Amino acid sequence: MAARRRVLQALALCALAGAVTPTANTATASAVEPFVPRSFTVVEVGDIIPHDRITRLALRQGGGLSYDYRPMFADVSPVIAGADLAICHLEGPVAPTGVRISGGPAVAMPADVPASLRDVGFDRCALANNHIHDRGRAGIAATVAAFRSAGLGFSGVATSEDERTVPLELVNGVKVAHLSYTYGTPVTWKYRRLAPWSVNRLTLDSLLADAADARYRGAEVVLVTVHWGRQYRSRPEAWQREFAKKVSESGLVDLLVGSHPHVAQPIEKIGNLWVVYSLGNFLTDNRPATGKVSATQDGMILRVRIAEQEGGGFAVERPEVVPTVVSFPTYRVLDVAKHASDPTLTRTQRTALARSLRRTAAVVGQYFPPA
Repeated sequence: MAARRRVLQALALCALAGAVTPTANTATASAVEPFVPRSFTVVEVGDIIPHDRITRLALRQGGGLSYDYRPMFADVSPVIAGADLAICHLEGPVAPTGVRISGGPAVAMPADVPASLRDVGFDRCALANNHIHDRGRAGIAATVAAFRSAGLGFSGVATSEDERTVPLELVNGVKVAHLSYTYGTPVTWKYRRLAPWSVNRLTLDSLLADAADARYRGAEVVLVTVHWGRQYRSRPEAWQREFAKKVSESGLVDLLVGSHPHVAQPIEKIGNLWVVYSLGNFLTDNRPATGKVSATQDGMILRVRIAEQEGGGFAVERPEVVPTVVSFPTYRVLDVAKHASDPTLTRTQRTALARSLRRTAAVVGQYFPPA
């Protein structure tokens, strides 16, 4: 002990005299490793509904040989592709063999859709929605096959009970689980009896059990997309707020994002949980000319950063939303703020963009990115 004291005293004297530089070993022993948090960015968009006019245009854009939806997303593709994890919500199944392509009321979309979504930057999609059973189990099987062929991840549907467990995704070194649920489907009663695992039905017990299982399997972050709420209403219902409160209290979920109302709804923080009640429509033929309210043309790209905390766990930072609108008849999804004052557009087009911006701002304007 005395010898150690003498060494320390000698080092201290030398340091004061400026004559000694600590050795590498000494520096390592005395230095504190800096905390370098892992983090990643997520973007998520609302409903993508390939209605008939949209699909006919995609066929023309594919030269009549395939369906190419990519030009419709070209304006916002940099925002999507720029995220570490980009999530879409696709409403409806892929058409099984022998079934005619249809945009509704019973949806049967082309198998080319997942490849187009992959090419514009999406990494995965939420597939649990009220139209996913429109073509029965054959439609779900065709959807799963198309997503696997495109190499695009998905959540919310399965062709077997074992397949229902969603693999974890490694994003910037962070293990992430993305779960997807729907309030129901028109034929849920039938498939719950025959194949209850074919689509994730939204119940609090099911969601929390799946989130707990994901945590048990090593998920560090759990993201949940829910298909819920009243259509064409700009405010969530009381039961949704109560549901979100219970999810928050569980501590198992990091971000809860909604779809289905087809219009934008508010964002709020409940405890430590950010809740986005509805992102509106992303790609659709909904508009006043088709009998829908003007706000069905509007959507938003949710953008959040999720960062590791020094005390442990991860935190979702304050979200941003990029307002979007579907431009007719091109069905281009436009970044509204970017084009609102574009001098190359006609006055009518600029007016339409300004109205869209006002509608979305009235709901979530405080979450717009800084100008």
